[in-house]
Amino acid sequence: MRHEQLNRLWIRLRLSRWLAPALCTVPYLASILWLLGKGQLWIAGVMLSPALVLALLIGLTWLLARLEFRGSWRG
Repeated sequence: MRHEQLNRLWIRLRLSRWLAPALCTVPYLASILWLLGKGQLWIAGVMLSPALVLALLIGLTWLLARLEFRGSWRG
């Protein structure tokens, strides 16, 4: 690939936007796995609670958007 194509691909994928958060999740997940391996389930559960809240928020937002803009449960 040429330099211009790589630049265009970099811009289209928006790697700079999600690369840093993706790299930050590696030690977070590794520490949760380490805690699970040591038998510290309650600490791992506390560390996973923000991810659960985020998943619930995304799901509720998606559901409410479907209901608001489609007017029914079916697509």
